[in-house]
Amino acid sequence: MIPIRRILPRGWLAFCSLTLLAAAGTFAFSVRRMRSQESQPPRTVFVHLFEWRWQDIARECEVWLSPKGYAAVQISPPNEHRVIYRPDWNPAVEFPWYQRYQPVSYKLHSRSGTRTELEDMVRRCNDVGVKIYADIVFNHMVISDTGSEIGIAGSPFSTELRSYPAVPYNTSSFREDACIIQPRDYRESADRVRRCQLNGLQDLKTDDPQVQQRIADYMNDLISIGVAGFRLDASKHVHPDEIAGILARVDNLNSKFHPQGGRPFVFQEVIDLGGERSLPENISTMDR
Repeated sequence: MIPIRRILPRGWLAFCSLTLLAAAGTFAFSVRRMRSQESQPPRTVFVHLFEWRWQDIARECEVWLSPKGYAAVQISPPNEHRVIYRPDWNPAVEFPWYQRYQPVSYKLHSRSGTRTELEDMVRRCNDVGVKIYADIVFNHMVISDTGSEIGIAGSPFSTELRSYPAVPYNTSSFREDACIIQPRDYRESADRVRRCQLNGLQDLKTDDPQVQQRIADYMNDLISIGVAGFRLDASKHVHPDEIAGILARVDNLNSKFHPQGGRPFVFQEVIDLGGERSLPENISTMDR
């Protein structure tokens, strides 16, 4: 019988030993990793990075939020908005925060950055387990007495003509009644709260299926790049049935970024100072 040592290549036993050690090490590492994941509490807290730039949010996800266990980031409205150099009532302030809440179009270009920068941020945050929730302004467009201007992404609009060609919206997209919500309306008339203009902002006809589709298209664009949820701004100024009509047109989460699938997480801004006709209960029955 030929001795075994004569048919084994030189160094084979050493190689086998190293392979077994490597396999044992990999197994031990996998077990430790599984135990570590099992011991970690679920991510349930999210942070609102108000007015942050997309590039800064991406770094924050990687360096701080993910290591500290945060679940998500709420971002400022990512769409094109009006540019207000100095508001008439407060000329000492340049480019106030609320210009972000006067939409000009649904292009993903804002003071926080370009579409490319937004896509990069969403991808990088998703890669480290931090979801992105976008603030959606869907009740209105720009304030009525603005006139004709250019948005931050270069899109023209006219409040006199009620024309926003980059969406596109035209006169038929807005409510014919240009009433302004009065303080007493919140206590006396839920209908006026939902049908009149909030602070003079041009009120969209959110009961119109075409308008609902435009808003849903915008939200679906965000879902396509990996956004996981939405905050609906000024929700008490939109009838719950109209909100439901919009959300019914919104896609499921993009499985490329969210393999588990499912619906986007939706939460709504409903300010109730007490005694209001348009109450949070009117919306609380809607699925998130």
